[in-house]
Amino acid sequence: MEFTKDELVLCQVLRTIIKVRERASAWYYSHLERAKAQRKKAYQRDQESARKNAREWYHNNTKQANENSLRNARENVGRENSRKLQWAKDHPEKRHAANRKWVDANPEKRRASSHRRRTLLRGSSGTWSAAEWVALKQSFGNICLCCRKTEDELSQLNRELIPDHVIPLSKGGLNDITNLQPLCHSWKKGSTGGCNNIKNDHVCDYRFTRSNEEAP
Repeated sequence: MEFTKDELVLCQVLRTIIKVRERASAWYYSHLERAKAQRKKAYQRDQESARKNAREWYHNNTKQANENSLRNARENVGRENSRKLQWAKDHPEKRHAANRKWVDANPEKRRASSHRRRTLLRGSSGTWSAAEWVALKQSFGNICLCCRKTEDELSQLNRELIPDHVIPLSKGGLNDITNLQPLCHSWKKGSTGGCNNIKNDHVCDYRFTRSNEEAP
């Protein structure tokens, strides 16, 4: 098979590009600290341009970027955790603000995480997701199954609809979606205004009462 002159030139150019990249990669990994320092200086000289280039590369190589991120996390899990802990220690106010922002934006995920933690501390078992909790609330019409008030009505009373364990964890209940029911709760210290506050650690199942069966 014969190649044209243009094809031969193209092959030569490609071979040259490959060799240059191999040399650059070899130099980078043999002078890792120096290379990182140079990249840091370049970033500091023009941060906006560097961010723009990074966003464009991510947009054009999303799959590869995600794979690189996962591989890096698996290979450096200990170092990454240490870095995050050190950052949190050095920036307590920023950490608190970031946590507060996440909690405000993800109330259902925060509840699921809190219940998982309580489950582990009590030595119980089971887990559920924020999506499962939202679906459970919707299946009962987004109301408190005890007082029958909607979330809007509860908000006016400074109460909130929360996941209640039918059989409390303290009495051997599972932290499973099948052991949850939506009840209202008042977060005011010492308050007994919410149905969950009144129920406390008693075993009460409001899911299959006559009134709930009639609910839409």
